[in-house]
Amino acid sequence: MNRREFTRNSVLSVAGLAASKSLFSRISQINPEIEEIYLIHFTHCDYGFTDHPITNIEQHVEFLKQAMQFCDETAGYPKESRFHWTVEGIWTLENFWKEASMLEKQRFDKLVANGRMEVTAMPANMTMLPSPYEWENELKRLKFFYDTYQPKVVMQNDVNGIPWGMIPSFLEHGFEYVWMGVNEYGSKAPQKVPSLWWWEGPDSGKIKTWLAYHYGSGFDFFHKEWWRRGPVPEAHNIWFNPPSGNETFDNSPVEIDKAGRFTNRKLDALRKGNYPYSKLAISLTNMWRCDNDPPCRQISEFVESWNRLEKKPRLIFSTPSEFFKSMETVSVGKMNTIRGDWSDWWADGLASMPQQIAVLQDAKRRNPEIIESARILNVDTGDMKGKVEQMNHQLAFSMEHTFDAYNSVAYPYNELCMGNQHHRYGIIYEAQERSKNLKAAIIRNYRDFSPFSRTRFIEVMNPGKIARSGWASISGNALRFDVNAAKDLLTGEIFPFEAIKGYDWSEPFEGKNTVLEFPSNVWGEVVAEYRFFLKNLQPGEKRRFELLKTDLKRTGELSELKITQGSLKNPVGNLLIRANDYSIFDDNSNWFPGQIIIEKTSGFKSRSNIENRKRDLLNFTYSTPELVKSELFEGQYSTRKVLTFKTGIAKAIVQEFELPGGLSRLNITTTIWLNEQTDPVAVYMAFPFVRQQELPRYLSYGYPTRVGKDQMPGSCGEYTVVQQGIWFEAEQFNLVLNTPDNPLASFEKLSTRRMQEVFTPANSHVFSMLCNNYWVTNFPILRPAKLVLRHSVEIREAKTNQVFESTNELWAYPVKEHRNG
Repeated sequence: MNRREFTRNSVLSVAGLAASKSLFSRISQINPEIEEIYLIHFTHCDYGFTDHPITNIEQHVEFLKQAMQFCDETAGYPKESRFHWTVEGIWTLENFWKEASMLEKQRFDKLVANGRMEVTAMPANMTMLPSPYEWENELKRLKFFYDTYQPKVVMQNDVNGIPWGMIPSFLEHGFEYVWMGVNEYGSKAPQKVPSLWWWEGPDSGKIKTWLAYHYGSGFDFFHKEWWRRGPVPEAHNIWFNPPSGNETFDNSPVEIDKAGRFTNRKLDALRKGNYPYSKLAISLTNMWRCDNDPPCRQISEFVESWNRLEKKPRLIFSTPSEFFKSMETVSVGKMNTIRGDWSDWWADGLASMPQQIAVLQDAKRRNPEIIESARILNVDTGDMKGKVEQMNHQLAFSMEHTFDAYNSVAYPYNELCMGNQHHRYGIIYEAQERSKNLKAAIIRNYRDFSPFSRTRFIEVMNPGKIARSGWASISGNALRFDVNAAKDLLTGEIFPFEAIKGYDWSEPFEGKNTVLEFPSNVWGEVVAEYRFFLKNLQPGEKRRFELLKTDLKRTGELSELKITQGSLKNPVGNLLIRANDYSIFDDNSNWFPGQIIIEKTSGFKSRSNIENRKRDLLNFTYSTPELVKSELFEGQYSTRKVLTFKTGIAKAIVQEFELPGGLSRLNITTTIWLNEQTDPVAVYMAFPFVRQQELPRYLSYGYPTRVGKDQMPGSCGEYTVVQQGIWFEAEQFNLVLNTPDNPLASFEKLSTRRMQEVFTPANSHVFSMLCNNYWVTNFPILRPAKLVLRHSVEIREAKTNQVFESTNELWAYPVKEHRNG
């Protein structure tokens, strides 16, 4: 990314400490001289960004082989100048292992055993999206590498957050340290850089954490200017090359002397900034592209000459775990404990690809249901194991932190950007396809399954962990019988079908206007599916039905919630609990429930000002779509209000507000026919809940986390990855907002873009971030798309530690003719 300016500033900023000379003098007496600098050398792995991801995958295997060669070449050097290499992610090691010869594997093992190479614990540098199921299964898939190399250091670079819910998992797996090399581009470190402290997790477990300099900053300790040109040349660009010889880390006595004076000025500033240790670690990469760079051989010569010339402090070419071990004694009594979820400043970039993130979230939800449904249906999944494992790996890989090329906004349609997007999007859609195919395979291997052409019986199952109420759906095209209802074989209750229209292979209908879909002269409208609504299916419960013809019309059951009369200003109205008229939303808010808010900014360098958090230089304007139609539908299972809006950013926006009968739930489905958005824009959905006594909670890697109170001070307070939604706990009930397709939310107000840190919300308003295109790099612009985004508000039984599921998907499938018993 645009790292040069920001990584240099993060190092040089310590020199700007404003204090008197007498204070400096007292601090210098308290803080020891820095006697040793540990140089930690690795290449930062972006799967994309600089090149097509396939190039990077191949490059990192070659980089590892080069590092092994450099280790061998420097075996006779003094110990502290021998070449060392840190493998930043285990996926790199896995790719190496797939193609390495037996001799290369043996060489690697020997170098690890001798401490010349170290394997760190993370598969790659990850976003905040992983949830326990796919993540733990990915670690299980990589068990050979964890068992063989027993990594102790969790290394996360570039990204400036990790879910605190991972801390218990880290400790359980035997990981002892966290090395966090944040990139302060568009973000800030939560503590002074560098610093060492205990990071406390949600279960009070602690892990020792080094808040490191960014990997590009180590070069700045010995050089006044970056050698790199570019900014980010692709690997195939023959006009650029990594430095060699003395082009960087010049080991001549004259240059060593210059570097020594330069380095010690930085160290003096660091001590004056109250750095309390006699040892320091800095990260080093190379100066070709900075990201995805090969090992830098000349560091060994530089360290050897520096130490031979007795420059201070002493340089030690080493690995992260060796640095942590060296700090055991010198850090006694000097480490604070910091508690909370490490919220990521970069997370808003996920909203630049809303369609793909919605698919990813859907596949993630289905992932644990695959094995659970096989257990419920007593299906052997032995021959599916490889496919399940591959799907889970694809889901994990899709949450790695690289989502596009470095020039993704400047040149959104060039080969590099399109290649990056197609690779990542392809993996997401492939994982989704695998999840659906595995679901179908389990159903088809169920002993009671029957081809639908031979049966009038179906079964409906809840594959989840909590009770579900939702639609059971049957393909409209596949239905061969003249039926219009399903009869519960246990209770005798009859459920008439609702027909859902769609477009499928058929002749177009003359005069039928389908302006929001493809042109009406392509296909005609048909019944895409028939469905009926079931309530309160328990986890693992199966219910059987016979399909039949009936004249019965079901009387709609009242919802346990009700919507008040809307108005021109608020066409939705408020949402009340029917039993006591409790208002769920704040009547005094500027926003109505589910309202779409469009945020735009204009002016020179507006994107840059957004990312640099220069809020005062930004001119934000806010608008809401114009209502053009409001319709009310009374169905057999629910009441629906459908609102159609017009706006400049989309062909149309249609919102459906549905109250299912007999439930305390409001479903909101928002369909946006989005136009291409190259100018900066963000779109939110408002949920101005009435003031609640408790703070909103979300799940951080499966652990309930209170907004503000359980978030790390200094981490991002503008928006948070809430995974599947948030909830408020109360004595009488839990108020839940499900956001299955949109994992980002802001609290109290819209994002400030003022580098706001974690805070305690002054109200209970929540804003779901639907999409934005604010980033200048690494994330795509908003492409034309049909976005179908789901939200729901529901009242649940009051529980302190409830299982949080945001889906009500039920599995329906044909089965053999019913037999008693």
